[in-house]
Amino acid sequence: SSDVCSSDLPPRAPPRPLAPHRGHGMDDLLTSPSHSSDSFYTLKIGISHPPGGRNREADIYTHLQTVSSQHEGRGYVRRLHEAFELEGPDGKHWCLVHPPLGVSVQEWQESFEGRRYPVGVLKGLVRSLLLALEFLHEEAGVIHTGTPPIYNNK
Repeated sequence: SSDVCSSDLPPRAPPRPLAPHRGHGMDDLLTSPSHSSDSFYTLKIGISHPPGGRNREADIYTHLQTVSSQHEGRGYVRRLHEAFELEGPDGKHWCLVHPPLGVSVQEWQESFEGRRYPVGVLKGLVRSLLLALEFLHEEAGVIHTGTPPIYNNK
């Protein structure tokens, strides 16, 4: 069976408050508790951009939120909570606010004996990734071919 039992998964640690992490593209990620509830959010601060530019990443997330679909892969695609622009000493920066994702695939792999995924877990992980891609391509018309991702607004 390709199903993964929740007992096969390592326990999920709560997000680390205000833990900066330098990410791909020199983005800053901060995890911070929301002031309005007990939930947590991550803040992605992008590198500075030229004036008048568009936030293509936020545009794609906004597009994804308008797609009416019951596709199983939709649940594996990150949602956008909020997007805004921030003025800094080096110019303007796009900021995206998301619910936190948890550990990375690499960090998760390191939690298993011998740093190897058990076959059932690996099958479930690959299935989830393929379902997410199928939703993005077939239902939402989003294709990530590098930088920047594009979408076909059907």
